[in-house]
Amino acid sequence: MPILSSDFKPTTFALDDRHSRLPGPLENGGAMAMTDTLFRQVWRFGAIGALGFAVDALVLTGLVRVGGWGVYESRWLSFALAVTVTWGLNRRFTFAQRAARNRSREYGRYVAVQGLGALINLGVYAVVLMVWPVLEAWPVLPLAAGSGVAMVFNFVGARYFAYVPAV
Repeated sequence: MPILSSDFKPTTFALDDRHSRLPGPLENGGAMAMTDTLFRQVWRFGAIGALGFAVDALVLTGLVRVGGWGVYESRWLSFALAVTVTWGLNRRFTFAQRAARNRSREYGRYVAVQGLGALINLGVYAVVLMVWPVLEAWPVLPLAAGSGVAMVFNFVGARYFAYVPAV
């Protein structure tokens, strides 16, 4: 009997509804779903951090250039405002599913993380100013250096310590 006879009918595979969606790596909390969520959190944290940086930079520059404050003294107020802005935005947009009911404790943990991050940030800021004292006229540049270095620490601390809902 020849292989391609007139009564040859190719086998077709029809999937019913039960088999039309096979479980994939983005379903049921798979590894890719976790990676996708982490990527989105990093992106949002970075975007909100950029907004916090803008708040910090505007307040810092205004206090130094217009208010006549020192480059270190101005950082206290600019930092406090930036932390409060980023806490609220990260709570709402980056870590909404991790946000705790007790906002005061969460804010306290967030401030603690950001405080340690600020020490890193301020250390880099001071080193840059010591190495290049001419940058005292443009404090946003050492601010950018410090912010960039501290951002990784701040993300990890926020994700795993600050935004941890009570069990």
